[in-house]
Amino acid sequence: MPNRIKAVVQINLKYPYQPSIYMLFRLITVWGFRLIKAGTNSAISVVEIPQDKFNTIFGANPIVGEWGVPQGTETFIQSIKVVEIKKESLI
Repeated sequence: MPNRIKAVVQINLKYPYQPSIYMLFRLITVWGFRLIKAGTNSAISVVEIPQDKFNTIFGANPIVGEWGVPQGTETFIQSIKVVEIKKESLI
């Protein structure tokens, strides 16, 4: 039984949050992430990223900890942290 691995990623957005959250929504739509938490009054958003997409963006398998901000997202993302790795069985 193969497993599907997903990284739960906490994204710290730059102020002002409203334009940053808009850009994050665009990124989520293009890459097919799952939004867990977001808001225009908070710097912190949480998304779930499948392993294959994570590998494409960061060039490595996801591990818990701080990650560098991907090139091109520096205008709206302050920092990125993988907070959890989920393994789901494909039955």
